[in-house]
Amino acid sequence: RTDKTCFFAGETAQAECWICNDTQLSGSRTLRYELLHGGKVIAEAAQPAAVGANTACCNSIVSFALPETDRREEVTLRAILLDGETVLSWNEQVYTVFPPCAAPGPVLVRRAENVTEADIAYAAQGGILWIDCPAEGFHTFDGSRVQVKLSGMSPFHFASRKTGHPWVDGFQSRDFSCWYSRETDSITPLADSTMVAEDFRPVLTSRNLDATGAWQEENVLCEKSVGRGHLVLSQISYSMMLDNPAGQLLLSQMTQTSALH
Repeated sequence: RTDKTCFFAGETAQAECWICNDTQLSGSRTLRYELLHGGKVIAEAAQPAAVGANTACCNSIVSFALPETDRREEVTLRAILLDGETVLSWNEQVYTVFPPCAAPGPVLVRRAENVTEADIAYAAQGGILWIDCPAEGFHTFDGSRVQVKLSGMSPFHFASRKTGHPWVDGFQSRDFSCWYSRETDSITPLADSTMVAEDFRPVLTSRNLDATGAWQEENVLCEKSVGRGHLVLSQISYSMMLDNPAGQLLLSQMTQTSALH
C-alpha cells in the first residue's frame, strides 16, 4: 500500500508491504518484488519474510527508481509471497509516471486577509496573484463578490477538470483526486470549501448545496483576468499543488499560458 501513486519520471517511489495472514501457518517465506513497465520486468528483488499465524504486519518498505519517460505512462509494482517455488499470495500497485515539466513561473501567494491594493496592481501589470484557501464567508476581490461555502458533506477528495479551461488541457479524470500531502505524509482532502465567485472563470470544480438544498457545481479553483495578469482563487493550497505532479503541471501551464498574453 502507498499514499502516493503519482510521480515524475526518474523520481523514487515507495510502498509498504503488509502480510495479512488469517491462517495458522507460520514460518520463514520469501517475498519477491517485480517492477513492470510496458509489460516487461525492469527491476526485481527478493528478501526473507517472517510470517506469523493469524497476524497482520508491515513486513517491509520497498523503494525503487521510476523510469525516465517523455510521455505519461504507468508502471506496476508486484509483490509475490513464496513458499519455495509455490506462490502463496500476490498483489500489485499501479503508479502513474508523468514526464518532466517546466518549473512554474513566479506566483504571488497571499492569504485573503493579507491581500493589498499593491497585490492587485501586481496582477494588473501581468503577474499572477494566488489567493490561498479563502475562509468561509463573503469576500470582495478587485470589485468581485465571492462567497466561500463549507462542504455540505465531507471535505473534497476529488475535483473535476471538465471546465474547458486551457490551464487543465490534457489532464485525465482522476488526476485531481486522492492527493498526497507532504506535511501529513498521507492522502489528504483537496479542500473543505467551494466558492461562488462573480466574474471568475472555473478551472476546477466540485459540487455543493445551494440555498434550497439542491446540489450544484461550484468552484474549487477559479481565475479572473485583471489587466494583463490573473487573480486566482483556490481552495487547494499552493503547497499541496506543489506536492503532486498534476498540481505542478497545472501551475506550469498556468504560468506559461499567462506569460504568452
